[in-house]
Amino acid sequence: SPPEPYGYFQVGDSVINETWQYTGWVAPGDSIRIEASQFDINLRADSVYIFNRWSDDGDRVHIIGPITSYVDLTAFYSGQRITIDLYLDSLVWDIGLMELGQTRTMRDSSEMITIKNQGNVPVDLGLAMGDTSSVWCPGYFNDMNQYVLRAVFTDDIHTPTFSPHNDFVKSTVDWADEVTFGPLGNAFPPVGFGDAELNLWLQFAAPTVSASYEEETLKLTLYAKVSLP
Repeated sequence: SPPEPYGYFQVGDSVINETWQYTGWVAPGDSIRIEASQFDINLRADSVYIFNRWSDDGDRVHIIGPITSYVDLTAFYSGQRITIDLYLDSLVWDIGLMELGQTRTMRDSSEMITIKNQGNVPVDLGLAMGDTSSVWCPGYFNDMNQYVLRAVFTDDIHTPTFSPHNDFVKSTVDWADEVTFGPLGNAFPPVGFGDAELNLWLQFAAPTVSASYEEETLKLTLYAKVSLP
């Protein structure tokens, strides 16, 4: 494969982005840490280059030296088409009958939704409420015809603590980070490159007044995009 300018190298404390070649200087006799990015993303070509090996057979992150003469190293990558593939072990949370103004949280691991990244790139996850025929709408607090849905991505199998400010789901997409829907959901790795499973926990606060007393079905949309360094 020809040299590709995506991703980064790190040599000592120097991080070099978006280049295929770098030359640096080291004091004679010193050793230095080198690192190559795990995933190099080319969104224009829908391609991902996954680290394979260094020419000296060192780990992706390793120390070379003591250096006494010129050293030339190459990082080799395997090119693939980007695949985003998420598996959810459940698509429905049946909350059951609720009183107006009541708050209901997923009780235990039998209700949480486990998500697995079966693709070949790390992804950022986002959430938004989808369009439905319901007279209810999402909000920061529950009110007349307004409900609150809060969400947390975590690896915990026990009910997490929800933040009223950071974890409520809107009608427009918000992307997960350490704070919003966190602590997980950002840079979510694929199988073989870290913990490729996480759990989605939900908490629902019913409207305080409702124009409808029929069964309501609300649509939560899960988004995923390639996670870039």
